Amino acid sequence: LRDERPTPTTSSGERLVLPTMLVPDDPNYRFMMTQPGSTRPVAFDPCRPIHYVVRPQGGSAAGLDLLPQAFANLSAATGLQFVNEGLTGEPPTAGRSNFLPDRYGDRWAPVLIAWSTPAEYPELSGPVIGVASSEPVDVEDQLALVSGQVVLDTEQMSDVLRFNSGRAVAIATITHELGHL
Repeated sequence: LRDERPTPTTSSGERLVLPTMLVPDDPNYRFMMTQPGSTRPVAFDPCRPIHYVVRPQGGSAAGLDLLPQAFANLSAATGLQFVNEGLTGEPPTAGRSNFLPDRYGDRWAPVLIAWSTPAEYPELSGPVIGVASSEPVDVEDQLALVSGQVVLDTEQMSDVLRFNSGRAVAIATITHELGHL
């Protein structure tokens, strides 16, 4: 966990509300991150919209057009609200910080959605079509998500879009990666 964080305000997470979720009684079901010593998930504050930016470099116009539907799907499934802040030139990076004041000011960095290649972002090597990552912050002895990134493989997404039903598969893929976020 990093100590870097914006000046505390109600919009930057002075007080974050963390959801209470019931965990299904199923050994095949588990959250990717849980609160220390608990089965409760680490999550975004459900009372705050999740802001995001898009790096269009490398993405096709068709690929960029898929994002609104993927975010709508995720919003319908979770109740979370998403706010598109527009385009960015920020490249994806392993271990991306939640707080990038030189780029986004004194606030949590918006979620980054980026198209990339395995040469630029090695985690996309092999058959990996997308990667989502987020790093929790400690808020009053609980962990919370405040930012993150989704990186999509440009070439593989373009290949998917060439097939019948490719648009639906691509939207499902992006929705899936957003769900990991």
